[in-house]
Amino acid sequence: MWKTTRWGAQNQLKRQHETCCSFLLQRRFGRSKPTDSWPPKDIWHSEPKPRARSPLTIEYDQSQYAFPTRSPLYKKRHDWLLQILGYYGLTEVRHRASLYLYRKCCLMSEHKIFWDTFDLSDDFRAELQVLALHLWIAKSRCQTLEQPEGSKLSKQTFWSCFEDLCYRFERHIVGLISKWEKDCQQVCFGLCLGLDNAAEDFPEDFEAYASAIWNNIYLKNKSMQYDILYLWSEYIERETKALQVVEDRDFILGYWEFGPIPTPEDLVKLRKLIEVRDETGYTGPCDDITKTYFGLYDLPQTNPHSQPDDADMKKSITCFFPHRFGSPEEDLEDTETEKLYEN
Repeated sequence: MWKTTRWGAQNQLKRQHETCCSFLLQRRFGRSKPTDSWPPKDIWHSEPKPRARSPLTIEYDQSQYAFPTRSPLYKKRHDWLLQILGYYGLTEVRHRASLYLYRKCCLMSEHKIFWDTFDLSDDFRAELQVLALHLWIAKSRCQTLEQPEGSKLSKQTFWSCFEDLCYRFERHIVGLISKWEKDCQQVCFGLCLGLDNAAEDFPEDFEAYASAIWNNIYLKNKSMQYDILYLWSEYIERETKALQVVEDRDFILGYWEFGPIPTPEDLVKLRKLIEVRDETGYTGPCDDITKTYFGLYDLPQTNPHSQPDDADMKKSITCFFPHRFGSPEEDLEDTETEKLYEN
């Protein structure tokens, strides 16, 4: 009977180990062929692919490794083990929520129709600022969560973006990576700061959002068509107010979506609305409070993606809202404690 020698067995194990590692690398990092090149030939409108040393927090291989944009609603088979390992802890819930927000913003900002509608320049800066604008919209909703968790969530969402910059946009790196990343962060924060100021001024100045967009995205281009800036304003107003009707747990779990992207047809409609306002001399907001300032878009009154309160995942993230969504026994104890303090 043929007997395997010690050296033969070691060589066989070594070959099996190398084959297994090669297979795992191909499957895990999205590189199925050794001939894959980096960077891709298509420019930035196409979705980027991760490199072999890309962090595992975000994956861009849509066919197999697309990172989800929402959490599963119901318990998994080994949910008891996940609880022991801290899967529903505050840090882990915040980490997953930040990735849901970042992924939604990425998917929204990758549509080329933004460049067709808003006459954006075909360069990296414009793409980065469109992504930053959607991150700011998500941040505006984070500010209405219970603090300081809302601020921590928005901060971690931006950190997910900056952590991913050198991998997602590697083909645009110029000079030192650290300096290039710092420049990208300054571009993003400059736009977000302008939008923060515009959000405060918008109730009194309807051109606040348009001015922030003109200063940061169009770099004060005096040949800009003002109706394009007003279309940006309508879009930002609709999205920020639409997120305000999303329930907190639905927002954290990812059960919401951005609205339709503005189209050239929307721009034509807005021009007609502005012409009517100029003819009538009306300068105030739209009479219908369920519409945006110029009346182009309807403001959503409900969240069509909302989930019932009895969903397992909604019950399990009370760490974000311990005083609002606790158990009935805990609510009763809190009520009795409040009465004792009153007395």
